[in-house]
Amino acid sequence: MTHPRPIRPAPAAVAPPADDDPLITANTARALAGDVSAMTIWRWQRAGIIPAPLKIRTRNYWRKSAFLAALQAAGTVAEAA
Repeated sequence: MTHPRPIRPAPAAVAPPADDDPLITANTARALAGDVSAMTIWRWQRAGIIPAPLKIRTRNYWRKSAFLAALQAAGTVAEAA
């Protein structure tokens, strides 16, 4: 008697991201933070000041709303933002 293959559940549907909360690049994040260096962004992320980036291939992206909220909580929002 052969064992039937187990039935795998269908993968959960992932909702597409909302257009009103875009992903921002590392360069945009640096500009929003007051034109800080890439090293400063890395240090802030490591210290927990900003959220960890979403990695797409080898690039870092953040949700704009989460990044700005973290900057506001830390008191580092640039005037131009």
